[in-house]
Amino acid sequence: MIKILKYLFFLILFTPVFAQETYTLQKLVGIALENSPLIQAKYLEWKSFDGAIQQAGAWQNPSISSDLGYKTLGSSTGYGYSIGISQPFYFPNKQRIRGEIQETFKADTKVDLEEIKKFVSRKVIFLSFAYNEAAEHAAHLEEKRERLKIIHQYLGSRPFVSAQKKIEKTIVENKIFLVEKEILKIKNEKKKVWEELNLYLGLEAPVEIQVKWFSRGIELSLKHLRNELRQNSQLMAQDNSLNRKNLQKKLAGLEKFPDFSLSAIYSEEKTVQTERFIGGGITFNLPLWNRNQGAVSQYEAEISSIELNKSFLEKKITSELNTLFIDYENRRSLIKKYPVSLIEEIHKQIAFVDEEFRKGRIEILTYLEFEQSSSDMHNVIFESQLGYVESYLNLLAITGSQDFQEEK
Repeated sequence: MIKILKYLFFLILFTPVFAQETYTLQKLVGIALENSPLIQAKYLEWKSFDGAIQQAGAWQNPSISSDLGYKTLGSSTGYGYSIGISQPFYFPNKQRIRGEIQETFKADTKVDLEEIKKFVSRKVIFLSFAYNEAAEHAAHLEEKRERLKIIHQYLGSRPFVSAQKKIEKTIVENKIFLVEKEILKIKNEKKKVWEELNLYLGLEAPVEIQVKWFSRGIELSLKHLRNELRQNSQLMAQDNSLNRKNLQKKLAGLEKFPDFSLSAIYSEEKTVQTERFIGGGITFNLPLWNRNQGAVSQYEAEISSIELNKSFLEKKITSELNTLFIDYENRRSLIKKYPVSLIEEIHKQIAFVDEEFRKGRIEILTYLEFEQSSSDMHNVIFESQLGYVESYLNLLAITGSQDFQEEK
């Protein structure tokens, strides 16, 4: 028996305890970016344009022709044959411009690829904070339920129960029921948030996520944010489209100059004597009836249209940025007013009120009113945090920035 006890003692002493791994925001974002099929698919689409660019610069294949026949000259007979080779050429600069046009399509896909990366990063960051907010809310409600249960036991332990005390006990029972219902609701919300988050992570089970709550927020400059708008995906797409139309207009202007073919030929005819011919030539269309001016005019109109749309889009995005910045500063003022550090003070107040209630210095209705106000304050604190994170991410989304900063 003693040997068994010793064995169990050493087993417990030396068996390693595996704690649940904690994931930081940076680590979660890294996992999401590495595993995202959306990013992988868009990356393959982006790489596929290398083939299109290469193909745009490819030469045309040469052509070979040959003839063979029977020839008579008076009473003499013989044969004749010819063989020729022709190599078509594009007019200078056409291949280069076609390749540059394909590069603008590749640039569009690159913008989409980077936007997907930014979207996934922002989604993971927001859902990580939402997951922790739900966890904090659930923990707070469970603490509240336990306190109400203690109050309920205290009210039920009194030997002489008046009608007033019975009503107070019923009120507490109803409160416990409502809190338990809210706990189930928030835990269900927490599971939903995890499922949405894990769509980007692909982990086997929920993990502990470490986030740093904000106390002051990040000070941002509206002027700096306006300068960052050059990274906005919509504006970058407009720039690529404008560049493509200018190249297409340039190519359309070159289309009036015909492509040409150089050829070489050798022929031989033999009757009484042998005749041989070696020569070369050039073939091209004469731009008499079609100088492709209609296509040039079309692209000029499209360029003007894109420039006007871009001008309006710049104003629209700048206006949206100003609105988002106002919301950001408002959210930032709220987390300054209701920092997470207030939670510790609320717990001290709750402990004081609990003690005073047990001593009979506070009525039950006053206690319940305080309990509700402290619970409301707890919700305001963490809802302010989540609202601030959302407004911060909205600014990053419109400016196209990935620089989400955590407080040090």
